[in-house]
Amino acid sequence: MLQRGRDGHRSSTGRRGASSKARREPARVLPILKISPRVDYAIRILIDLATQPTGWRAQARGIACRQNIPSAFLYKVLKRLQASGYVDVRRGRKGGVRLIRPADRITLLDVAQSLEGPLGLHPCPHPEACALHELWSRIEADLCAWMACQTIADLAMRERKRGDLSHGSRGGIDRP
Repeated sequence: MLQRGRDGHRSSTGRRGASSKARREPARVLPILKISPRVDYAIRILIDLATQPTGWRAQARGIACRQNIPSAFLYKVLKRLQASGYVDVRRGRKGGVRLIRPADRITLLDVAQSLEGPLGLHPCPHPEACALHELWSRIEADLCAWMACQTIADLAMRERKRGDLSHGSRGGIDRP
């Protein structure tokens, strides 16, 4: 016997809405491309630094707090960013972190490749015979082209417009 449950869906069981809940569960979506936490944090660090006034040094703990990055991981990422020539990190009382390359000259592709190496969507074991090889190659090329056009300065400008970074209350966290 069909009945309508509380949610308005028909159910063939005596329990109201029991089978309709099972049908409405969202399908699991598995990512084709996953950006590593290291790259995600590096991009967020660079955006944070790009939103700082020119010449200011941000303290690492301030970046960690604003961007919700674990401190231990932040220092590892900062070392990689410094080795790649994106930031200058100084310790001590007048230390801090600042960009040393202009934000409009740092692309997402640069950052991802400097931290993780060449990007690849799907390792295809049969490049000549695989029916999907051309599709994956095209998607990978399009993604790399798009990432090469997205600069840290562009993302920092979007972040400023969103107003997510609160630089009004520095409270000694950042210094010139």
